[in-house]
Amino acid sequence: MKIQDFQDKVTCGGFDNIFANIYKPQDIESQKSRYMSAVEKFTALYPNRNDIHVYSAPGRTEIGGNHTDHQHGCVIAGAVDLDVIGVAAFHNENIIRIKSEGYDEFAVSLDDLDVHMGEKGSSEIVRGIAARFKDLGVEISGFDLYTTSNVLGGSGISSSAAFETLIATAIDSYYNNNQIGAVEIAKIGQYAENFYFGKKSGLMDQMVCSVGGFVNIDFIDPAHPVVNKIDFDITNEGYSLCIVDTKGSHADLTDDYALIPAEMKEVAKVFGKEVLGDVNPDEFFSNI
Repeated sequence: MKIQDFQDKVTCGGFDNIFANIYKPQDIESQKSRYMSAVEKFTALYPNRNDIHVYSAPGRTEIGGNHTDHQHGCVIAGAVDLDVIGVAAFHNENIIRIKSEGYDEFAVSLDDLDVHMGEKGSSEIVRGIAARFKDLGVEISGFDLYTTSNVLGGSGISSSAAFETLIATAIDSYYNNNQIGAVEIAKIGQYAENFYFGKKSGLMDQMVCSVGGFVNIDFIDPAHPVVNKIDFDITNEGYSLCIVDTKGSHADLTDDYALIPAEMKEVAKVFGKEVLGDVNPDEFFSNI
């Protein structure tokens, strides 16, 4: 869509039904201003681009099941209406340029999709996502992207998974006609995080950001997780979900997070199993 056409449509309410599906009614006007501002900043950064695509990916919260995803267990989780939005223009320059609000612009050459040992920034996430799409036979020729996010870093609502989902969704929608699907987009994000960023996370974070809504996920077979939407309105049931901006960060805790599944697998080995999801609960508690 041309930039001016997008701006005109936002102004006249042409996207109001989409905004209503993502945000609370009282937030729609402020969100429209947020999107307009993002497009203006994109235009200032990349003045030669006029055709744009706009994306949103939500943060997520755990309702039940912390670190059970990598143990072939079950989780209940929900997407939130705090999200990362992106304005993208696709081109044939064989490079991905990304400027995220508050961070320096970086670029990833599609001629070099190998793992860069020692690098753990967003560039490695993007490189891993692009490499995985290439492995799957999807040809990518590049894009410029501006992102802004209110998925608070350090507050446990998966700002990294939201970013991964945004990038993978943009690539899939433009270069692959949306054929990959939400589950595979989540796996691609996890792949990039595991093998390029070096964080051995499970699949729950990316899955909830990609699938959206309130979901139950059974990871008994991690290659084919069973995802079920749950018809549940947390507000109507008398609950409030409180997200606290701690001003903290877990950016330097990658090694500590890696110890969690490792230690859980050590416990599973006591029972002759690889993961705790395969351990009989009665046998576990009788040997506590």
